[in-house]
Amino acid sequence: MASKWEQKKTAIMKDYAAITDKILALNGLKGARLRPLKGGYVNIVLLATKGSTKRVIKISVDDKLQNEVYWYAEAKKANVSTPRLITYNLSEKTVPYKYMISSYIDGKPPSWDSRELQYRAGIFTGKALRKLHGRRVNGFGSLNPDNKWSNKTWIETLRYIRGFAIDDRAALRVLKPRQIELIDNLTIYNKELEVKSARLLHGDLYSQNLLYENKLDRFFIIDPSYYVIAGDPMYDVSYSMVERGKGFNAGVRHGYDIESLAEKELYRLKMLGIFQTFKDMTWYVSNNDSKVEIKKLHKSLLEGLSSI
Repeated sequence: MASKWEQKKTAIMKDYAAITDKILALNGLKGARLRPLKGGYVNIVLLATKGSTKRVIKISVDDKLQNEVYWYAEAKKANVSTPRLITYNLSEKTVPYKYMISSYIDGKPPSWDSRELQYRAGIFTGKALRKLHGRRVNGFGSLNPDNKWSNKTWIETLRYIRGFAIDDRAALRVLKPRQIELIDNLTIYNKELEVKSARLLHGDLYSQNLLYENKLDRFFIIDPSYYVIAGDPMYDVSYSMVERGKGFNAGVRHGYDIESLAEKELYRLKMLGIFQTFKDMTWYVSNNDSKVEIKKLHKSLLEGLSSI
């Protein structure tokens, strides 16, 4: 049976021309040429070109686009390099879906072929995370349609992520039940991971959510997470450090200045690193994806557990 998101995507595609034509007409882009860009599970992403003007249109098939709109506004205040948010409509009245329009960055994720570029990308990521984490947020998790935060505490948020993003059946294909129990005790049931002050997060910042514009020799951050943009900064850092490129990891460590972190922050970073590795590994397993990556993540996870 198709998921709710798949059903909504199908509905958009049935009336694709009418929806996109209306969005283009409402935003001075009537007659623009459209080209699909890589979209995620819950969004359809298009490049609209009219003369020299290029815009990225993101049409959301779930109720979380307000998180991305909020994040781009806050990232701008933090002076973090992102595409420019031009306009958005969350009412679902002009068209039956939420959408946003942003500037187009003529770039792509930094190449794995260049360790030097990966290192620079990591430094940029670390410094950008420092800026983002300077923004205080008055709740945890993500924004609901009523603009209230989804969770009251950080541990509650972690438990939500655990339930949403980790497939236990997939986990049991590579881990023993006692190992999964240990991971849960170190993370979602670990009171030492609770934080009182929430900060702005990206939630999904690794090299594939960076764009490198070669002509400007400049990086840009895209695609914040739609289920966690507020919480413990160590969640963000730990996710970036799960990145498999050694050059990128070293860059993040340098850019964020990991060595300056307090003992409690380093502890949370380590525990959340286990959580992120567990989450990433089960994603690869549940999607029958790269056996090489599963093997690497499994090894890293066991090493993390054995070092405690």
